[in-house]
Amino acid sequence: MRLLLNIFVALIIGSLAQCPSGFTKLVNAPNLDAVLSYIQQAESATSLKAYYFSDIDETLVLPACPFIYGLPRTDDFVSKIVNCSTDENNLISAQMESLYYGAPIFTVEPNTLSVINSIRNEHTVLPLTSRTQSDVNTPTLLNSMAKIGFRFSNPIYLGLLNGSNAIVANDSRMGGVIFGNAGESANKGDIIAAYLKNINPQLTNFLAILVDNSLSKCTAALNAMKTKYPNICFLSIHYTFAYDYGGQIDDMKQFLSDIKAKVNITNSQRCVYAP
Repeated sequence: MRLLLNIFVALIIGSLAQCPSGFTKLVNAPNLDAVLSYIQQAESATSLKAYYFSDIDETLVLPACPFIYGLPRTDDFVSKIVNCSTDENNLISAQMESLYYGAPIFTVEPNTLSVINSIRNEHTVLPLTSRTQSDVNTPTLLNSMAKIGFRFSNPIYLGLLNGSNAIVANDSRMGGVIFGNAGESANKGDIIAAYLKNINPQLTNFLAILVDNSLSKCTAALNAMKTKYPNICFLSIHYTFAYDYGGQIDDMKQFLSDIKAKVNITNSQRCVYAP
């Protein structure tokens, strides 16, 4: 009788461990209203309360800057700069990056703060960035976000996450922040799973949601969840509201001209925008 009871319990637990077939997926959200709708649908489908992980750059905040790598306008403009040597390209890229990190930031949507706060009232909400905690630009970013008014959930774990380079930190003004600490190679699916293991090592009965403006990061996280953590119900939301941001062509051309002068590229035929 005890053996049959154990088998029955194992079957019940096994049925609960697997996420509903076809649920773990990637979806596109043009704005935060769509994100909220997906959260509601996911919770209804799984009867689970979501853990919400959001990218920071171009998902929560944007710099007031003409060049924002990863957004269509900038990527298209940069791809059409011709007659540039590797050294010249590196000089220009460094100046564009300096503009990016030195610019003041603002929320991606006018209601970003209110939406994050409303989600946080009922869910765990943590920012998950590929940035490194030790990067020289990180304190400025966190200070600016705190001044804007961002507040996140208190993390249930602090420190290095097992099996990854990611670190969970607690900002005294805002709450928890997860740093990927591996640049663009950080897989956010692995990081989310590593964080959730501190709550339940079996990774059962979890609904995790990632919101990120990078399609490649959303896809990589989804693949990690499907192949390595099938017990987690996972929704990867590719959020594209920021795609309309970035400088106008004339503005970017002027900034390019100013950058060339600053780094002493004096030949007018070098590093030119050629649409």
